[in-house]
Amino acid sequence: MKSIKVNADYEAVLFGKKESLPVINQALEFLALFVDTRPLFSLKNYSEEYLQHVEYFTGRKPVIKKSADFENWWGELKDLELEKRLNSKEMSTRLNIEYGWSKDTHFMTQAEDLSALRDDLKYLAKNPFGMSGQNFSLVSKNDPPKSYPVIVEPLLDRVYDFSHYVFPNGQRICYQNFVDKRYQYRGTVFRDYTSPTRENLKFSHEISNEEWQNFDEALDVIVKAYQTPALKSGFSVDSFVYKESDELKIRALSEVNYRRTMGEVAFELALKFGGLRGWSMLLLSKKSPLDFGSLKKKIAPIEWTPEYSRGVVLLSPEDVRYDIFFLSALNEKEGVQLMKEMKSLLPDTEFPVDI
Repeated sequence: MKSIKVNADYEAVLFGKKESLPVINQALEFLALFVDTRPLFSLKNYSEEYLQHVEYFTGRKPVIKKSADFENWWGELKDLELEKRLNSKEMSTRLNIEYGWSKDTHFMTQAEDLSALRDDLKYLAKNPFGMSGQNFSLVSKNDPPKSYPVIVEPLLDRVYDFSHYVFPNGQRICYQNFVDKRYQYRGTVFRDYTSPTRENLKFSHEISNEEWQNFDEALDVIVKAYQTPALKSGFSVDSFVYKESDELKIRALSEVNYRRTMGEVAFELALKFGGLRGWSMLLLSKKSPLDFGSLKKKIAPIEWTPEYSRGVVLLSPEDVRYDIFFLSALNEKEGVQLMKEMKSLLPDTEFPVDI
């Protein structure tokens, strides 16, 4: 059986880094141990305590190989030119401009293009070929971008983030994401993973039918533009809801990530551990000062077991960038209660997500 490499540094390598970045990969690679049966290619040393923890939840002891043939698990890195085009923010921006989905959005190649900016607006500047959610900066006509090419789009009053993941067979799932003030990913929630549709988003009813109808039409155009049999991986269409003049509106296309995503992993974990529990959440928090054993002991009263109506799985080992948890409950009410209990048990842990 061929091993897998969780190349979470996929975009960095795709857009220019000549060597793999183990620190980025090791921050997430352990997630595969819970949802994939294949051996994991990794140079990281996992403690026996952690491997036994994974075995307890999955029923199989993880196999870690430091030397092996492998296939990439996060992003393919096979058809590089095609993958660069599909993952670049340039393509999503061109679509936004072509279909008029985002007013005052510009793809700028030189300083002379600044004349298109409005004096009364603040803008968000993005690297067209940067990693998802990174290297954003605030700019204006009087405080222009420092380098080109650059994507410049209006700074909107962002309220909710959500995504649709499109599998290679065309199946779509929808879920809410949580990001921090710097647009860094912090979690995903499914109110009912057995019916992962946009109607089941918590905020769905707050938005007009007309907005949703326009979004549905845009989503079909986006999926058609991106879907290709040349790549085996699926892709996520990231969107968000923003407030304008006390009205909630939808930015249909924020960006597209043609690879595995945290949202997809959250769905795979729900399939693995959800059972009759419809509500589930993948949650990242700042690293706890506790070691792995101490953290596991702290959450023992709410640790996931098959017979409980709600529970938590600690996914991360102790020496990585974030603590990552999977939460599962019968419904949203139980999920909110589980989150309260978790915060009570871990008072020194900073959770960036409110549900």
